[in-house]
Amino acid sequence: MIQRFKVVIAIFIFYQSSCYTNKKYIQYIDSKENHVSLFTEEKGQGVPIVFIHGNSFDHSVWIKQFSDSRLNRFRLISYDLRGHGKSVHFNSAAKYKDQYSLSLHAEDLGEILKQKKLDNAIVVGWSLGGNIILHYLGASKNPPFGKAVIFGAPPSFGLSMDNSYPGKHPDVSSGLFKDFLLSRKPDEKAMRSFIKYALQKDFSQKENLSEQEMEKWLKVLSKVDGYARAGIMDGIIPIVQDISDGKRDMSLEEYRSYNIVQAELLDRVENIKTPVHVIVSDNDFFSIEQMEYFLKLNPDYFSLSKVYHAGHAVFYNSSDLFYNELETFLNKN
Repeated sequence: MIQRFKVVIAIFIFYQSSCYTNKKYIQYIDSKENHVSLFTEEKGQGVPIVFIHGNSFDHSVWIKQFSDSRLNRFRLISYDLRGHGKSVHFNSAAKYKDQYSLSLHAEDLGEILKQKKLDNAIVVGWSLGGNIILHYLGASKNPPFGKAVIFGAPPSFGLSMDNSYPGKHPDVSSGLFKDFLLSRKPDEKAMRSFIKYALQKDFSQKENLSEQEMEKWLKVLSKVDGYARAGIMDGIIPIVQDISDGKRDMSLEEYRSYNIVQAELLDRVENIKTPVHVIVSDNDFFSIEQMEYFLKLNPDYFSLSKVYHAGHAVFYNSSDLFYNELETFLNKN
């Protein structure tokens, strides 16, 4: 009996020790005095790769990367953005503008890099995740990390919504923004549409996701704090109205009066001194013309490549293409 008790105690101590060394949650107090708790998932050893998911998804969207044996030589880390998955949800109508913003998401990334000691990390960002990386790197006060790979994250949110812009898909803005991103409690139809736009190889097709996949992501999207979307999208209505005629009449100062312009990164990109590779898909709703702005703004630190027969989430619907792009970028730098 005593021996069994000792075994139980030993197992308990080992479990506690392993939880401490591979800590699931990163906790800190941000610049707005919010108590933040971020859920993280980690696998393997080696050079660290940090994966940042897009708006309204969670860390599990990187399942194909975490199960890819070709990435076994890396230390893989993913996490849930605040308001998403198992990370902190604030659910506050009064305070959400001080709880969800691109700046605060960048603070979260910095805290993860700091607490997990990831100075040499490769950071991969999809969609909103890519904008978080750009915002983080564009602020001179933030310590740099090794390299970055982004996709589905344009340098200008205004350009991405302007239907007169070359390569823009006119049907995207109205459906995505009005019915889903501007809604704190979108209905199932709106969520299905958003999942299709986000994950399918070709979002113009009616369906190429299985119903099992769709149901899985519906559950993920339904658990997101709606104010997490509002915090990023605050001010989008007047901006959409401003460019509805194909022109941009607002001054930069007026744009900056809205939270949304934190995704207007044109003036931050040129400050970045970390190698960033931009992957552009032919079937993304952000066009090659929009993405080429990176090269015009910062040709010394940005590189760009185009992949074919892939959508907004190349890592999900064309994981082999994504792996090849990642390998090529890492071997060149």
